[in-house]
Amino acid sequence: MDGDTSEERGDTAVYLFSVLVPERQKEITFIIVKKILIIFSFCFSLCNNSFAQKEFLVNINSALGTHNQIDSLPGVNWIQVIPKGKTFDKTNHRFIFVGIDNLNQNRLYSVDAPTATILSSPVFPILQNQGDNISELYYDNVSDTLYALHWDSNEGKEYLVWIDIASGLFTKINSIPGVQYIAIGGDAFDEINHRFILTGMGSSGTNLISIDATSGAVIYNPVFPPSGTSGNFGNFQMDNSTGILYALHWDAMNSIEYLSKINPVDGSFQNVNSLPQINLIVTAEGAFNELSKEYLFETPGAAGLELVTVDAISGNIIYSPSFPNLNSPENIIQFQFDNSDGTLYGLNWDTTTLHIEDTLTSNQNENLKTKSIVSIYPNPATNQLTVESVGSKQFAEGRIEITNSLGVTVYAESVNLKSKIINLKSFPSGIYFIKLYFGDGTMEVRKFVKE
Repeated sequence: MDGDTSEERGDTAVYLFSVLVPERQKEITFIIVKKILIIFSFCFSLCNNSFAQKEFLVNINSALGTHNQIDSLPGVNWIQVIPKGKTFDKTNHRFIFVGIDNLNQNRLYSVDAPTATILSSPVFPILQNQGDNISELYYDNVSDTLYALHWDSNEGKEYLVWIDIASGLFTKINSIPGVQYIAIGGDAFDEINHRFILTGMGSSGTNLISIDATSGAVIYNPVFPPSGTSGNFGNFQMDNSTGILYALHWDAMNSIEYLSKINPVDGSFQNVNSLPQINLIVTAEGAFNELSKEYLFETPGAAGLELVTVDAISGNIIYSPSFPNLNSPENIIQFQFDNSDGTLYGLNWDTTTLHIEDTLTSNQNENLKTKSIVSIYPNPATNQLTVESVGSKQFAEGRIEITNSLGVTVYAESVNLKSKIINLKSFPSGIYFIKLYFGDGTMEVRKFVKE
């Protein structure tokens, strides 16, 4: 499902799922109304009560298709996927997303990405009317401001707004004339020119609208896509290091998917290269690595979903590993790059991991959770790390694995002891994850720091 998927502003509530649509059907406008959403909300409530589940922030190796859990996000039960409810603050390394807590309350979560610590989670959005909504979040790293679109159902108008992350309150900047629908996946933020870009639909047709984020004034609004263009565009990604707007273009006449560059001034486009064997797109899952100039998206492959990385300069596919390699209903969604260091993050719904702890305290010998079956110390560590099973439990026919923050295994050993001392002298400084497998099938994951 690409950029012509639209959101009806007056009849849309929070979306909790991602949708796949065959390319040949992408001309169909897809509208979700509240009546349908009630059914889905009920379904998700049942699913949540059926599993001992947790949401985790993870980092992802896009070349290998592997991931590492950084830590769990307490109280987060569901994630808003469509419309876009995610963004990243690279200045402060914050992963920002809209989610729903275990009391079914919508919240704006701001998470410290390196540690997965929730910094703030105000109720969000606080709206005047049931038909109102806020969507398409973008963080402007130049002005340190969070922007979004707001449908005011009383006025029947779309607004550009800015949001206070700590309180969840928003302020209207200006209305956007003539916009009644927003094409999902057809928006981006231009930090170089400080402009919010969106594909808006109204009575006069579909336009690519560029808005000055300070004043809310419309700068450009060419017809888009240009007359005579075959197919449609979606999964917009702005390279804010060069000012180039990228998108996926489905050429319906020739049944070919392209990586394309779009000119927001006049709505013209240039196909960079075709993407062989790409027939389906996961609408909500895309990201752009500004450091390596890589465009990333997810697509179904022969054996499941694949994480596709495209060189934005040449348009060639670099990687396409299977991802995520999880059992249903587990998933990894909401991909976002920290474009200060190139780290790719996502959110992982996990039904199997016992727990994962952040043990970065001065109490190096203490188990922070009474249910823990393992103690590791000291943490942070310098030359060695001691791993001990709690009580009478041993690593009978067990195994210890250590991976670095990129998901690469740096240590693995079978063990049959109650404790193990691991030599860390050759380990570079950084964050590591130790996975402890017991012979009875129990598994625990812990995080430690090598200084």
